[in-house]
Amino acid sequence: MIGKNNWLMLWALTGVWFTSFSKYGQNIAQTRTQAPGSTVTVRGIVTNGAELGKIRYLQDGPAGIAAFPGTGSAAGFEASVTAGDSIEVTGTLVDFFGLLEITPITSFQVISSGNPLPAPKSISLLDLSESLESQLVEFNCVSLNSPGGNFNAGTYDIQDTEGGASELYFRSSHPLLGTPRPTASFRLRAIVSDYLGYQLLPRYADDIDEAGCFYFVQQPEQSALQTDGFQLNWQTSLPATCTVFYGTNPVPDQSVAVAGSNTSHQVTLENLLPGSIYWVQIAAEHNGLTIYAPLIPLVTASTSSGEIKTFFNHDIDPAFANGNVPNGQTDDEVIAEILTRINQTEQTLDIAMYNNNRADLTNAVKAAYARGVRVRYIAAFEGSNTALNPPPDFPVVYGNEIAIMHHKFLIADADIPDKAWVMSGAMNWTNQNIKTDFNNILFIQDQSLARVYELEFEEMWGSNGPFPDVLNGKFGPAKTNNTPHLF
Repeated sequence: MIGKNNWLMLWALTGVWFTSFSKYGQNIAQTRTQAPGSTVTVRGIVTNGAELGKIRYLQDGPAGIAAFPGTGSAAGFEASVTAGDSIEVTGTLVDFFGLLEITPITSFQVISSGNPLPAPKSISLLDLSESLESQLVEFNCVSLNSPGGNFNAGTYDIQDTEGGASELYFRSSHPLLGTPRPTASFRLRAIVSDYLGYQLLPRYADDIDEAGCFYFVQQPEQSALQTDGFQLNWQTSLPATCTVFYGTNPVPDQSVAVAGSNTSHQVTLENLLPGSIYWVQIAAEHNGLTIYAPLIPLVTASTSSGEIKTFFNHDIDPAFANGNVPNGQTDDEVIAEILTRINQTEQTLDIAMYNNNRADLTNAVKAAYARGVRVRYIAAFEGSNTALNPPPDFPVVYGNEIAIMHHKFLIADADIPDKAWVMSGAMNWTNQNIKTDFNNILFIQDQSLARVYELEFEEMWGSNGPFPDVLNGKFGPAKTNNTPHLF
């Protein structure tokens, strides 16, 4: 069992396990994890020159960092280093009003010149984050809050089509000062900097492209779900030819081209498996420019019965109901149904339960594990889980201390269409919640729903196997919106 103390110990050791050094030092991503004041050595491709002043931004692929020749720096850095240079820099890490930079620069070497610059990462303003700092990025469509006139030194607020906002910054002596500000939306290429908030730094005139903006007016939407496929609809701002990439894992291995060059697009994916999650991404091309919609998970309809059972642990007042009658209205009926679901499980049983002090329910889970069912269990770090002590034979992960794991669900036999069940509701597995508090519980026989709940479970579990990867597990705000929502 991976208990609370072991979980914390593994987490504390993460930095040790994943820190590795090359012969010249660290890569930039590793360097960015070091504390200000550390002496570091990095290599990367420079993405700007004198147009941004003395500072140089460099990338090594997945990360970027700034280097500034401040007081005490080795001579010649500003005059010798320009865009396309591959350089090695040694110096001290400093947090300058939010920007992590190397200054002073104690030594530097230009390894080669004229190298291709890293391809800008295509993002939206909502994507701006610490992980993108000092990197070259591109926005398909932004607009100035104050269009027209000429650029002067200072900042200019911008927004994009997704509701994001940021600002452009032009230093004194920037080559674009005095040039006309766009009056309409434009494509933007810039370096992500930081001065008490993210700033975007264009370098040259072609970093601001006033050609028509190309973006997804409507992101892909799923409809007409069938057991063997579904329909997708989306819209682009300009006529585009599109390709749909899809597959049963986050690296899609199949594709279909959509005929024609249009702004409104539709495709039906066929010959898919029932009750299965498919990862879908759409690429749209217009005049040589390709943009990508986010990679999203979607699910096909299952061949399951779709039966729904509802239980309350106290009597209901039918005057407030719609005529449907619950399957049970007592705590004994609730417990009996939970035990039935556990006892009838044949292959897999995943449980995420905030609190558990019920020995009878836990013993049923232990019996399922003993007869060969794969059991995976997630409990709350600070919850009341006396039924899990002493530690059971099946693996248990305790959710994190902050942004608590507050789920109360069970997934049984997600891979068997006619036996896949999901249990959810408001009820913990405690005497108080089951017998005293007013609570409800819901059981749904649907493989599609079971597999989506399984995806949610495995994001916390950290793996799709029988044992957890606690270093990869995510809880609370670390989790992403990565599950289908339409069934």
